[in-house]
Amino acid sequence: MNLNAVGICVGKPLSIIDISDELLAEIITSKLSGGYDSLKRIIYETQPLETIKVVSKIDDYIRDSYTNEKECNTNHKIKSESPYKAQNFPYCSNRKHNPSTKHLIEECRELKNKTNKRKTTLQEKES
Repeated sequence: MNLNAVGICVGKPLSIIDISDELLAEIITSKLSGGYDSLKRIIYETQPLETIKVVSKIDDYIRDSYTNEKECNTNHKIKSESPYKAQNFPYCSNRKHNPSTKHLIEECRELKNKTNKRKTTLQEKES
């Protein structure tokens, strides 16, 4: 096989080596890993292969996958509720103390509010 036929010269400095554009595009495409099979198919559909087209398609693919990943991370947030948030805890209401609460009857805010309201109404009546 003649290496000059495919554009490869042996023994010359790198600056003089002349590789055809189509061969270089083929080499770049062959170096893509298995995760880029869909991109490889897209590249091979555009004939003739050119290095500029291959590189631009790879850049576009990476940019699109990055933006799609970013959108997925921002748009699809899973709501989770802690088990404590869903529980109903006993509480005092209607100015009555609930014995199942954790506080004592002396510390009950509902009863304190009740006595405070009585004081204000008594003061208003006296005035």
